[in-house]
Amino acid sequence: MATCFFRSCTAPVDDSTPNAWRCKFHRGRSRCLVHDCDNQAYARALCVRHGGKIVCRHPEGCQARARVGDFCPRHGATRAKVLCAQGGCTNVTQLRGRCVKHGGGRVCKWGGCSTFARQGGYCARHTRQIHKTHAAQVASSLCLEAPWTWAKQSHGQGGGVEGGCWITEDDTSSADDDDDNDGLLDSIDWGMYDTDEDDFFTSLSGPCQEQHVVRDRGDSFDGEILCLLLNL
Repeated sequence: MATCFFRSCTAPVDDSTPNAWRCKFHRGRSRCLVHDCDNQAYARALCVRHGGKIVCRHPEGCQARARVGDFCPRHGATRAKVLCAQGGCTNVTQLRGRCVKHGGGRVCKWGGCSTFARQGGYCARHTRQIHKTHAAQVASSLCLEAPWTWAKQSHGQGGGVEGGCWITEDDTSSADDDDDNDGLLDSIDWGMYDTDEDDFFTSLSGPCQEQHVVRDRGDSFDGEILCLLLNL
């Protein structure tokens, strides 16, 4: 029985292909174009031995592989960094030809804030404030939609939401109630949360109808809030 063409491979050729000369494992590989070479082609239809990998041609004798043109990334041409237009400044320009220190950064869009923007046009502090406000608005709207009841799952340290909402008592990661394997819980344990007494009341159970995810990076909650609409 004929064996695979490539060096050191003793597997039989793949008979399912006409004029086969490779095994099933190597059926997607091409061979080096050099006559009598039984190596796999690495690049440029050549194996490594016959030039498939070009060595960097830097005059200092670099043995790294060429990536762009004839040189390795270390010795290849790189774009020169543009420095700040402020006289004597060696920082890289960020905006309008200047570095952040000399006016090249964007200021937070929050009224009266002079901190530089980090995400979405706002500084880190006001980005957290916006997320916190948005999460509270979503919670309030869900609480008012009868006959649905809003349940909140906070991962980490949490607290009650004003408005007498319902909050999940147990972490959803510990619940194993997803019979239809759709990625959503079919039911969840929940209880009434008293913000004054800082305690849970009797746990009950209800089927999950919808699932919403609200990201809150404020100080009230730690991480991600999982909102579940329960049909009681």
